[in-house]
Amino acid sequence: MQNSDLLKRADDVLQRTLGAVRHIDTKANFLLGISSVLFAYTYSNIAGSATLAPLMILNVSSGFSMLFSLFTIQPPRCIRSKGQELRIMFPGHISGFVSQEEFTKAFLESARDEKTMFEEISKEIYNLSRFYFALKYKLFAISRNILIAGVLVSMIVYCVT
Repeated sequence: MQNSDLLKRADDVLQRTLGAVRHIDTKANFLLGISSVLFAYTYSNIAGSATLAPLMILNVSSGFSMLFSLFTIQPPRCIRSKGQELRIMFPGHISGFVSQEEFTKAFLESARDEKTMFEEISKEIYNLSRFYFALKYKLFAISRNILIAGVLVSMIVYCVT
């Protein structure tokens, strides 16, 4: 396999991973909107309602769902980069260089050797998939499950009372 074919495949995997991350962000934004509407509705109706327990359950669950939706869109820094191997193209690593010349020298050195360049690309793909996409998906699933559980429990409590 030629290097240009390998580079095309790596770029394809990278683009699919970025597309999956954007898709999770879109879902999280939608869930954030639904949770916000439910939170506002239940909060405004709690004061004079005879069905206090179901509204409180729905209010609390939609509040936590909003929180985890926000974490999905922008994961907290403390859990975002645990275990990642730094690579030359990481923005945090780039800003650590003293000058543009120093970064350019390090970048050209890694690009000079094809093996090193492909290792950097594979690290980028791995880190995006393992530490970014997987984290976002897990946070989105938590947010979705909290909201669904809250709706179901509040419906059950409403039917029982």
